[in-house]
Amino acid sequence: MTARGADRRPPPGVRSADPAPGGLVTTRRAVLVGAAAVVAGAVAGCSGLATSSPVQPGLDVNGASTAPLQYVPPGPQPGAEPADIIRGFLRAGTASDGNYDVARTFLTEAAAKTWVPDNDAVIYDKETPLLLTDFGAGQWRLAATQIARIETDGRYLPSVPGSPVAAELTLTEVEGQWRIASLPDGFGRWVSSSDTDRLFSAYRVFYLAVDSGAAVPDLRWFPQDHLPTRLAKALLDDVPAYLVGTVRTAIPPDATVESVPTKAGVATVDLTGTFSTTASARRAVWTQVVLTVAQLPEVSEVMVQSGGATLDYAGKPTGPLTPAEVTPATSETASVPPVLRKGSTVVQANARDLLDGEQPGRASPQPRRTYPAIDPDWRWLALGPRGDELAAVAGDGRELSRWRNNNQYEVPVSAARISRPAYDSRGVLWFGGVGVGAAQRLWAVDATANPADAKAARARAVAARWLTGRIVVAVVPASDDERLAVVSTDAKGHGTRVDIAGIVRGRDRFPTSLAAPLRVGTPLSGAGDITWIDDTSVAVLGAVGSAALRPYVLSVGGQLTGLSAVPRATAVTTLSGQRDVVVTSTDNVIRIRAGNEWVVLARGSDFAVAPG
Repeated sequence: MTARGADRRPPPGVRSADPAPGGLVTTRRAVLVGAAAVVAGAVAGCSGLATSSPVQPGLDVNGASTAPLQYVPPGPQPGAEPADIIRGFLRAGTASDGNYDVARTFLTEAAAKTWVPDNDAVIYDKETPLLLTDFGAGQWRLAATQIARIETDGRYLPSVPGSPVAAELTLTEVEGQWRIASLPDGFGRWVSSSDTDRLFSAYRVFYLAVDSGAAVPDLRWFPQDHLPTRLAKALLDDVPAYLVGTVRTAIPPDATVESVPTKAGVATVDLTGTFSTTASARRAVWTQVVLTVAQLPEVSEVMVQSGGATLDYAGKPTGPLTPAEVTPATSETASVPPVLRKGSTVVQANARDLLDGEQPGRASPQPRRTYPAIDPDWRWLALGPRGDELAAVAGDGRELSRWRNNNQYEVPVSAARISRPAYDSRGVLWFGGVGVGAAQRLWAVDATANPADAKAARARAVAARWLTGRIVVAVVPASDDERLAVVSTDAKGHGTRVDIAGIVRGRDRFPTSLAAPLRVGTPLSGAGDITWIDDTSVAVLGAVGSAALRPYVLSVGGQLTGLSAVPRATAVTTLSGQRDVVVTSTDNVIRIRAGNEWVVLARGSDFAVAPG
């Protein structure tokens, strides 16, 4: 482990404090280090979650837009005390050149050879001081409040607010100068939350859907040095556990890659390995590599080679390729307007008309399609992908019905506590509940089948062992129909989790199970409705501690970002991405995001948006 919880008993005999240079208070046994002193030259930024602040921005999940400024930290000063050496080492670990030569000068020669800066990075709270404790005989303890950890593979793992973290170091004198002789196994870097945005950015690593071949992204956090090489090497990793059975990689298991040079906007990725000779397999390699590496602002095209020769395939355009050349053209589909329910009346309306209708002198929105009346006892309205079908749950949570062509059809299922349902763009209706046995917690319905055909339109159980004994609060599929976001609690309504899992399909391409879960939003103590807002982020109504539910944005990469609070929020959806998040309240007010504020969009008990 890189660091562990601060649970060791502090040593006895703490001596009185003496004034220290720069206004810090130090002791022979305990040194309190201000975060600003540890990370000099930091670029302003906020990361992680601060529970005292109503809105806490997270890391930018769109990657760096410009090349980061280079920061070259100072090396060890002659006669520096052990605490100064530790502080200097941490500061030098925030260098942005990726070589960390200066940081190694704070270590002994042997320690410098074994230290791996790209091991897990501890992100500590800039608002709380670091604590350095001297145990004597060169033994020191470094402690802080951890906000998150960025693992070696780029996975961002947020911590529960207030989590302690500690590491123990050994220092020794080398030619009369103190140096760090040993670090904990796996120790990478400790980075202040104020420096995280400068040193790390999120990028998508692309895989290919097993059933459709569509590109499916996983989000990772990478240091902002040598990025073309880092992204190319990330493609050599195994498929993430939460996508096993859902996606595949076309990169052969014996593939390797060295440095990826970029010249005049062209990144050259030279892979060694055993490649298939079929055009489809090689085209798939190009798709993954181009989509992943071409995210960088300095890369416009990507050349894929093997052993210095172009990895050609039949039909490939000459030269390097752009993302547009490896992405299949998508057919234009007609936009399905959302539906609004007031009482038992359900109407279809254009969102712009709704906004204009709230202004004085504007006409009320006009319905475009008529829907049957749905009694208010039926809750949690969902809209099908073509706009011709609705679904809702009975007030007692034991029945799920679909409405099509003015007719109501009960979905055959034996379950209680049925969750909020959601359609995907393939016409599958998803919902959770408590079925027969502790493991039966999730179902899918073929909504393309005739709802009057009880067999074809039955609810089919979807296996998810990790949901055994839990209560599903809400489920929603991603727009690529390859991943499912699930909010669940334990049997007593506590222990809230938000998980992302890949959808595994059978031979008929219908869902049969979910992959292992990827937990996101760890600091949340409660959560309700959820919706995808782009291919790597969801919006969820969540709570930290005992606070009321409010909207948060969670990335697949692990980052949590708070949005402005909405009174009595009960449901969340989006018209188009994070900027158009819509929240419904229990007082029948529907609001849409406008910058950092919320404006009234309409009034009603339900606002449902079609998938896709």
